[in-house]
This record gives sequence, C-alpha cells and structure tokens, in this order.
Amino acid sequence: MKKEKNERISIGLLIICTCSLISYSCEEKDKEPDIQIEEVSDVFEAMGGIERIKVINTISYKSFGKTYEWEQPTPVEPNPLFASYYEATFSSELNHRKVRVEYDYIQYKHPFSYRVNEGTHIINDRRGTVSGEYNWSSFYYNDHSANPMHSSMIESILKNQKMANPVELLKEYLLNPEEVKFHNGKFVYPTRIKDLNIELIIDPETHLPLKAEVKEADYLQGDSKFEVHYDDWTEIEYVKFPAMISFYLNDQVLKIEQLSDITFNPDLNNDHFTPKEVSIELSYDEANADTGVLRSQWFHRWTAWGIRMDPPYDKGAIIGDKFDLSYLEMGDQTIGENVRMVGRPDLPWSVLIKTKKGIYIWEAPLHNALTFSIIEAAKREYPDVPIIGAIVSHTHHVFFSGIRQLVAETGEVYVGKEGYNFAKKVMESKHTMLPDTLAIVPRNVKIIPVDTIVNIDDGAVQIHPLITSDPVGTVTSGPHSTDMLVVYVPEYEAIIQGDMQWEGVFMNIWYGKTAKGYTPETIAELKRRANYLIDYIREHNLKVTKIVGSHGGVGTIKELEDIANYQFE
Repeated sequence: MKKEKNERISIGLLIICTCSLISYSCEEKDKEPDIQIEEVSDVFEAMGGIERIKVINTISYKSFGKTYEWEQPTPVEPNPLFASYYEATFSSELNHRKVRVEYDYIQYKHPFSYRVNEGTHIINDRRGTVSGEYNWSSFYYNDHSANPMHSSMIESILKNQKMANPVELLKEYLLNPEEVKFHNGKFVYPTRIKDLNIELIIDPETHLPLKAEVKEADYLQGDSKFEVHYDDWTEIEYVKFPAMISFYLNDQVLKIEQLSDITFNPDLNNDHFTPKEVSIELSYDEANADTGVLRSQWFHRWTAWGIRMDPPYDKGAIIGDKFDLSYLEMGDQTIGENVRMVGRPDLPWSVLIKTKKGIYIWEAPLHNALTFSIIEAAKREYPDVPIIGAIVSHTHHVFFSGIRQLVAETGEVYVGKEGYNFAKKVMESKHTMLPDTLAIVPRNVKIIPVDTIVNIDDGAVQIHPLITSDPVGTVTSGPHSTDMLVVYVPEYEAIIQGDMQWEGVFMNIWYGKTAKGYTPETIAELKRRANYLIDYIREHNLKVTKIVGSHGGVGTIKELEDIANYQFE
C-alpha cells in the first residue's frame, strides 16, 4: 500500500523537481526523513487521490446557511444573536479567482425581519458585481440594478470561499509547489499580505483536513483568529468533500453552512463568471484590497446583515443641518446650535454635543475610517473647540467599531454599566497586524460606566441609562440592549438615541412610501421599542419634542407615538 501511495504522489512530483513538493530544499531532504512525503501522500489518498483532485476545475453546490453575531445581549435574546439564514447556489472555478453566489433567498432576522430574493454576487479576478434583491435597500426600494464591488469585498469573498474549499487548497499545493509548503501536519498558503499565511490543518488520524485558519485584524478585538471548520465529510465522485462548513472568529461561531448537491466540473455557461454590466466601473484599489484580506470576516459579517460595507468611507462626513436632504425625503436635520448631526445620510449618524468645556461625540459607528471622517468634520465645524469625550448608545459593533479611533482623540468614553467589561477588553486588545491610531500613539483611556443619570454642564446635557421600572406593565422585555444609554438635552427638548427608533428614510418605510413595508414581526419589535422609550420619557417627566436617531437622523415625538400606538389589523 505504501508503495502504491508513493507512486500516486509521484504524479504531483513530476510538476516540479522531486524535492519541491515538500517543505524543505533538496539539500534539506538529505538530512530529513521521508515522513513529509508520506504525510502528504496520506492526505491526498484520504481525499480521493491526486489524479482525481487534479482534474477538478469547477465546483457547485447548494448551501443552507445560518449566520450569528456576538454582542451585548438583549434581555430577550442571548448570545449568539441569530442574524439571518439563507439558501444559495455557490459555484467557483478553482484557483482562478472566480466565484458566483446566487441567493434563492436571505431571511434577515436581527435586528429586523425581512426576506430578500434572487440576489447575485459574481467575481472574476479583480472585478465583481452585486445585483438583484440582496439587502434592505434593494428590498424596500426595489433597486435591483447591478453595482460594482470594491476591491475589499472582492478579496474578502475570495479569501473566505478559498478557505471553505479544501479541494481548492490542496490543488493549489500541486499548482504552486514553490509557494505552498507542508510542515508539521499543515499546509501553509501565502496571501497577498507579506508574512500572513492561511494554514490548512490536517487530522493526524483520518488524514482529512480539519480546518483552515488565518490571523485577522478585527476593529474591536484586534489581532484575531479566523477559522473555517470542515465536518460531515461525504464522497462525491470518489473525492471527499465536507457537507458542513462552519466559520469562527476567536472561537465564536459566525456562520454554519450545510451543503447539498455538490458537483465537480458542472456544466456552466461560458459567461457564468462574467460580472454584470454596471453604470460606473470601479478601479481596483490595492490598499483597499489589503483591507479586504486583513478583515475578511468583518466584511463577511456585514454581508450577512444585508448591508454592504466595502466602500472606504474615510471621507464625506457632513453636518446634517447644512444640507438639503429632501431628495431622500428627510426633513430638517436641525437640533440646535450646540447639538449637530454629523456623518452621512446613507450610514449611521453621530452627533456633536458642544458643552462649556468642549465637544462630546455621540457614537463611533461602523469602523475607524468613518469615525475619523466624523472627527475631521467636527474639527472643521468647531476649529477652536477641543473634542473631550465620547458617548456611545451601546456596544453593538454598528455604533462601537470606530471607538478606538474616537478615544484616541478624546481619551474618555461613557458606556452603559453592562458594557464596561467589553469596552475595557476592546481598549486593551492588541492591534499589531493593522495598527490603529490608539495602537500607534497609545494613551490611557478613561472608561466611565453609567448606571445613574450623569449631568454635564449642570444638567444642560444629561446621560441616562435607559432602564425603566415599567410602572404600567406595557413593556416587560427591556430596551434594545442591556447597556443602552440615551442623551437628553433639555434646551432643545431632544432625546438622542440609537436603535430604539429608526428615523429619516426609515420613517418613509413605516409610512408606506416605499415599494415594500415592514413585516408584522418588524412592526411589532419597533412598537415594543417605541413603547419602552415613551415609558422612560414619562417616568422621568422629560419634555421631548425631537427624537434624534443614530439610524436616520432627526425625527419628532409624534413619529415615536405613531409607532407606539400602532394597531395591528
């Protein structure tokens, strides 16, 4: 049997010099035992043999997937939060950077429930498109036109799908013996980032791949471990392939896919991997592509939430009340002279709160680049006023992923008491792979946990933990998150909040001005949150006319009441 294995592995050896299939040079082989060749032979034999793997050029399969998030839990939904599930047909041309994903549907569950149908992602090397119904905008506004992918999204998808395909990884070993190495029970694959490698770990007993793993740079957790695990091995045309693939970040599950109808070398059209026509092409940006490789799981997670987050977003933050946003059917964004919306209308907003001592910035949304843009806009608007503090509504990554950029500027942040430990962990996380500003210029950060009302400027600005005793029993399941804060500004009769009510374009959806409206499940959740916030306002005798939403901008108390009083038919 051993002789037969060595004869089969020799087919691969013919591609290169006899020694280059293993990790060592020819000179080193003279000094090392032949165990490396034998181990490689065992892996290919367990998978079905070199001959069969060599002739696999394309693959397709059906996938049923579930995605998850790990955040400060809500009172009614513990971690991990169930984010979405979907069915899709996946296909790729192995080792040629070609991928196509056709979604039959995606059912988004968190935070709101809606179902999209027939979305398509196509990548051909350095070009990619997204089309059909694939996220909240295409669903609610019926915009199904094709849009180009930024290079970050292209590279993140290619990297993740490569890690999810052990056959492709093993074939790459045969095609690139000078670059891919095998040593100590694992194959090592270089990426476009110097010294960043994907490792394919082999089970020493079955000789089948266990998982692919790589280091990544997470905005919050810093240097992280991203893994793709292989389970439920099945035999397709005498070649083994995992029927279940699971994705993990720092040992926390992000996605599980169950595969069926796995087919090698399916009959595909000539244009199967040709991206759709788009109105505006994007040039391939090398730095943006590097970000996609270093943060692939981050882009992966946002796609699972139905939101594209691949543009760089490091510029373009505006002061909301200085622009006419009526084209988005958004009303006047004025709050008051000392409280200003800042950010972009297509993304979560931040708020500038000017006090006697300096400016506080509410929310650090999405990532460091957007938060940097917000800081720069604040400095342009108030050039002689220092930015002295940060306040976050809660520690979910939507509003918290740019916090290290913000505290590098402010040196302090107010968080809800329940979010203190997570915030502390974020500040202490190591960021050596992709150093952010706080890693490059370290400073002590003061994390201020809030469990009672905090008055700034003698109460001109008030930070409230959003906890009500629920005196009338209308709400029993709590706010959106256990560490939720709101800011009350008496002078402008304004409550600044995140995720309790979605304003702006989202009110157009509520009032039926879009192609589709909220589902009954989403309406019920919005109604619940609105009632909770109203209960809090009444319990504390707050005079409120403006509801400022991190999602959507400036709204009115009437809109909050409309949602709270909604009657199901």
